[in-house]
Amino acid sequence: MSEPTIADVLTAIDRLRADLMARLDKHANQLNAIRDDIAVNFGTADAVRQANENTRDEVRSLGDVVTGMQRQIQRLQTQVRELRGDL
Repeated sequence: MSEPTIADVLTAIDRLRADLMARLDKHANQLNAIRDDIAVNFGTADAVRQANENTRDEVRSLGDVVTGMQRQIQRLQTQVRELRGDL
């Protein structure tokens, strides 16, 4: 076997550099895809959390309305009983 020439070594170095750059680009693209997935998942989780909080607030508000209506009904029932003389 003959010794590799400087040109052969330089060519091999160039190929190695190109291969390494291609691998680094591939890994960078995969890392960016993972980051995008994480961002989407966090966005979805935030939207779900916000919807849950909104639902909780709506339930509280509805509970307040129902409580007020129950008091009105009780007052009206008392007034009707008074008018009938049921008391």
